[in-house]
Amino acid sequence: PPRLLIRDLSLSVSAGGLLIAGASGVGKTTLLRAVAGLWLGGSGVVRRVLDPRRVLFLPQQPYMQAGSLREELLYPFGPVDVRPGCHDDDGGSGDSSRPGGRDDDLRRALHRVGLEHVLVRAGGDLGARRRWAEELSVGEQQRLSVARLLLHRPALAILDETTAANDAQHERLMYECVAETCQAFISVGHRPSIEAFHARRLTLLGEHGAGRWVLEDLA
Repeated sequence: PPRLLIRDLSLSVSAGGLLIAGASGVGKTTLLRAVAGLWLGGSGVVRRVLDPRRVLFLPQQPYMQAGSLREELLYPFGPVDVRPGCHDDDGGSGDSSRPGGRDDDLRRALHRVGLEHVLVRAGGDLGARRRWAEELSVGEQQRLSVARLLLHRPALAILDETTAANDAQHERLMYECVAETCQAFISVGHRPSIEAFHARRLTLLGEHGAGRWVLEDLA
């Protein structure tokens, strides 16, 4: 039978980040997937005034291909004029118009999320082909998904437990990259520490709360 998870929810996502909270099973991931256009069940309307290529969904378990490191970084949109949103300390622009510029951007993105050791393991070759889902830990895969975000620069990022397998230091680094790169972002996560990276919190009460919800500012 149908379940009422969320009733009469109407909101806009602006700069500063929105954290979706609530007990297990209240519909947090369902709402994220609906906003991302990945969930077509139920009823209601989600309006996105963005090109789908400007929205990036980062799940807890990133999709990894059996291909080159370059292909992993450029997933899901493929080659574009990439310029990382978070630069390292050399102040480089990552200009893809100069020879090797695009690969420089990819290397810079790996460095920014603390994955330079992955490139070292690959012998410095972005074309190295591996079974990355087996070679990288889940935490490393999550940081690689943030490197993708740096390269594609979506206007809206949707994060579903994207930092769950990382320690506090890497979690902060990942959210700094998201906040500096995207116009807005929405997160689901259970760690209290991630509240610090968001401006508002939406708490869902689920079907036992008759689909009610609470929206509040985070000081």
